[in-house]
Amino acid sequence: MKRIFKRGLFGYKIKEVEQYINDMRKDYEDNLSRQRDRILDLNEENRSLKQSLETARLETEKIKENEKFICNALVKAEQKAEAIIEETKLKTMQEIEKIELEKKKYKKRFERARQELIDFEKSILIIMDKFQSEINLLEGQKLMEELDKKEMEEVKKISAL
Repeated sequence: MKRIFKRGLFGYKIKEVEQYINDMRKDYEDNLSRQRDRILDLNEENRSLKQSLETARLETEKIKENEKFICNALVKAEQKAEAIIEETKLKTMQEIEKIELEKKKYKKRFERARQELIDFEKSILIIMDKFQSEINLLEGQKLMEELDKKEMEEVKKISAL
């Protein structure tokens, strides 16, 4: 701000110079006041941003901790699931083996029972054949007795004649 002052008796007019100095001082103080306000605003904004940054950092750390916890939990759950699957496979194989053994045992029992039934059937057939033979023998004897009776009656008839 360049200004040309009027001259007076002993140099420049003092009132103009003083007025100019006062105006400059006032402009400087206004400018300084605006800059202080701006600095205060910037400091407040900086403090707010730092606080937001700290809050965001804390939240990020919390999220990272939760993420680690979740990852660990997932890994443990996966390991547990794999262990359960392996245990189940093992138990299943053991049960299958038990069932196979039971199956073999019952198959042997079935074969034994079947053989016993076949043997029993043979025994019954032998007994039935013997019984049939005895029935035939008895019928034969009865027929012979009846024939002998008839012959005797005929002989008696003939002798009576």
